[in-house]
Amino acid sequence: MVAISNRNYAMPGGMLTTWMENVKRAGVKNAMVVALDAHTKTNAEAQGIVAHEMHLEVSTLSDDLCARSSSIVQHEHLTQKAFQH
Repeated sequence: MVAISNRNYAMPGGMLTTWMENVKRAGVKNAMVVALDAHTKTNAEAQGIVAHEMHLEVSTLSDDLCARSSSIVQHEHLTQKAFQH
């Protein structure tokens, strides 16, 4: 089982922490993190998960798409709340 993560998801209480806790809880022995930065690698290893650091460039397009998706979801949520009252 492999997770690919960067610093944004590796913060305490973040998605990577949750993933690592559940991997350990489930008793998975063959799990690893592909860390996109040194901080994430260190964090994973500190939690007892094997980690390999790999430097990949992430397209800004993916950041833009995530931001737009988030804005759309927030807009739909606010619109639904407005119609409920």
